[in-house]
Amino acid sequence: MAVDQADLRRSEVLGCLPPAALDTLAERARRRRYAAGETVFEEGAPGDAMHLVRSGVLEVRRAEGVERYVLARLGPGHAFGELAVLDRTPRTATVVAVEASETVEIGAEDLDAVLAAHPEAARRMLGVLARLLIDEKELVIRDNWMLERRVRERTQDLRHSQLEIVHRLGQVAELHDPETGRHITRMSRVCAHLGKVIGLPPAECETLLHAAPMHDIGKVGVPDSILHKPGPLDDEERDRRSSPAAARRSCGWPRRSRSRTTSTGTARATRAGCAGPRSRSWAASGGRPGVA
Repeated sequence: MAVDQADLRRSEVLGCLPPAALDTLAERARRRRYAAGETVFEEGAPGDAMHLVRSGVLEVRRAEGVERYVLARLGPGHAFGELAVLDRTPRTATVVAVEASETVEIGAEDLDAVLAAHPEAARRMLGVLARLLIDEKELVIRDNWMLERRVRERTQDLRHSQLEIVHRLGQVAELHDPETGRHITRMSRVCAHLGKVIGLPPAECETLLHAAPMHDIGKVGVPDSILHKPGPLDDEERDRRSSPAAARRSCGWPRRSRSRTTSTGTARATRAGCAGPRSRSWAASGGRPGVA
């Protein structure tokens, strides 16, 4: 079936050619029809022809191991396979018809003959290809930048959510015991300032600022009758105040699982520093455990 010059002009790659070159290509080109699911060419096949989509939809696919990726969807006016034709390299992807499609096929030898007869056509085609490649490169860079920005935004949102949880727990402690709330605020600022004084990086100082409020969160599970008792505690009350299991039962929290989840070194260090042995516990026994 004859190919009209108007079909070739629909492509950016071929539409730049002079009329005489298009006439020659139209005479030598041929139409090809593909059923849905039919392969136009496979990845690794010789670059013996380029195609221009007249109708239908085709997908450019690539395989990496067991994974299959769709690189692009092509519709009317799109050309494909031209780079393999120009430099005679194997196909870098597979093209498959998604639905019944028709293309204009131009053989590599026919294209070479036209470009040899029309040097100006070769210069124009190379110029268009260079521009299209630059546009694609800029699109990839822009997409990568947008993806990185979305990741940063989601990471920041997650961090804000985590800090909000910490602050809400601090507010719970403050409602339970106003003096604890004021103590938490002071401790947070003191810890951050001490971190700065000893030369910790700003990020670690900020971690101390936000993590320090958790050092006294255990009071949330202590009954008011014990927490606000003006006199000394008896043995049972002292046990309920110092026992983590008793505090969890008071709050209705489930028993602690024996399973351990992975965490970063910074998180482990923060928990160790902010949730380790309480000062009043080891002070009552004469000093820090393990220190003579």
